[in-house]
Amino acid sequence: MKKKHPEVTKYTLFSIGMLQIAISVLIKYHIKWLNPFFKYYIEHYKFLRQNKININLPINPKIHLLNNVLNNVFFAYVSLFLTTISPYCLSNHYVNYHSPTVAQSTVPIYTIYTLFGSISLIYFLLSNFVIVITHGHKPDRVGIRWLLPSLKVYYIPFIPIASSATLPNFFTSLPYLRTILLREHIQLVHAHASLSSIGHEGILHSHLMGIRTVFTDHSLFGFEDAASILTNKLLVATLKNVDAVICVSHTGRENTVLRGQLFEKEKDDPTKLSVRRDVYVIPNAIIAEQFKPRPSKPSEMIDAPIVTIVVLSRLAYRKGIDLLVATAPQICATFPNVRFVIGGDGPKLIDLLQMREKHLLQDRIELLGAVRHNDVLSVLSRGSIFMNTSLTESFGIAILEAACAGLYVVSTRVGGVPEILPQDLISFAEPEADDVFRAISEAITIVAAGKHDPIKAHERVRTFYGWRQVAARTEKVYNAVMHSHQMELMERIERTMDLGPFAGPIYTIILLVDCIFFLVLEWFYPREDLDFVEHHWDDDVLVKSKPVSSRRGINA
Repeated sequence: MKKKHPEVTKYTLFSIGMLQIAISVLIKYHIKWLNPFFKYYIEHYKFLRQNKININLPINPKIHLLNNVLNNVFFAYVSLFLTTISPYCLSNHYVNYHSPTVAQSTVPIYTIYTLFGSISLIYFLLSNFVIVITHGHKPDRVGIRWLLPSLKVYYIPFIPIASSATLPNFFTSLPYLRTILLREHIQLVHAHASLSSIGHEGILHSHLMGIRTVFTDHSLFGFEDAASILTNKLLVATLKNVDAVICVSHTGRENTVLRGQLFEKEKDDPTKLSVRRDVYVIPNAIIAEQFKPRPSKPSEMIDAPIVTIVVLSRLAYRKGIDLLVATAPQICATFPNVRFVIGGDGPKLIDLLQMREKHLLQDRIELLGAVRHNDVLSVLSRGSIFMNTSLTESFGIAILEAACAGLYVVSTRVGGVPEILPQDLISFAEPEADDVFRAISEAITIVAAGKHDPIKAHERVRTFYGWRQVAARTEKVYNAVMHSHQMELMERIERTMDLGPFAGPIYTIILLVDCIFFLVLEWFYPREDLDFVEHHWDDDVLVKSKPVSSRRGINA
């Protein structure tokens, strides 16, 4: 931001004019359609007032009004864009899938910005201090809390609307993230998940402060449905200016490269494109000590043992619950000694309940509902076979946990699942009911014949993956990013304009307005007024302090 570019001023004036026109049109013709957005912010202010005692975020209260008014302008403009190109992709498809943001920071080397699924990785980043940034949780989970000597959590007072999802807050999040990133001396932002709003916002805002960025994608998405088209366009806009991309499997890498258009022109022949060199593959991992198989009891060694099939999954269409509904009655009818234990919650729970009642399988199929993470091992220990019927899966951490717990795995052959385990620890099936039944029958035969040893399976799996190895590989990516070329503002504008004749100007306007808002904040709430963090907790401080009997948060 030190260099001044005359072109930015012209683009800025044009963007402000376009925003004013869009607001006028929407207010005149679509005021009823905008009501949900204004209602959201009314609830936001109510939430702030009700919890004002607990809010100790280092944010100047004077910026709230300016902040939210500008955000409403942004929402009106982007809403006009969405209603024009894709009436099927409005809030219902996009908003409900946003993930809470996890931010992680290392001192004095880096500060990293992460999203869901990375808590274990954060803990194991070698000798680093960790910061988590997420939205508030009712009734009073707001402010700053210490969970461990090296784990600090910022709960931003954004209200989730459904399934822990928040509305996109592109400009509203800038004051919070600017203050946190500056006061914690952040040097690197690591965002996770392509459907996380705060992840995209963190990458957008961090470049304004000269902070490097890394993005990790954990899921696979299609290219044809309206929601995927909109999501992929958002992903392309974000990855145009990111410094490095990490995927959890080689299949996920191929999917992300295509969706995010991560190509670059070859130096020798500019007409040829090749995959960017800053796209890495680093798989997930588990803590093997937390998934030790239960030793078999002599009373369980009987002539006709009960074979228990465990299913732990989000009960949704993407997880292939329809395949489970179709095959479970057939499996129970063919194998009288088979029982099902199903854990999880979601929209497909009703289908499972109806199937169980229709076929009178109340004594054969047990539905546990939502299962806490601490109880996963106890549920897995009840079974001999783990069943995964996902229709799409980038890595499948649940499969790895089940195999480490000694269960034989049956899974659909989708996504990155074939990369997880050796062939003798898993049976594959095509995502069809008949083939799933065949694979389950094969697994029941293997387990009943005693050909699968849970203890040996655990010893093998524990050598495959580990968070310390993942953390070490991730830090190598951070080192490469910190020593790479840093993009200037004009280069970011040029890359953003390459998005296309329609999306390019839209995202360029968003980028320029974000720059203006950042300059306003620099003047309205200068850095000199920030309460910078000069020191952090460490193990010595913890030993000197009173012992903590639980892992609940400690107010900062």
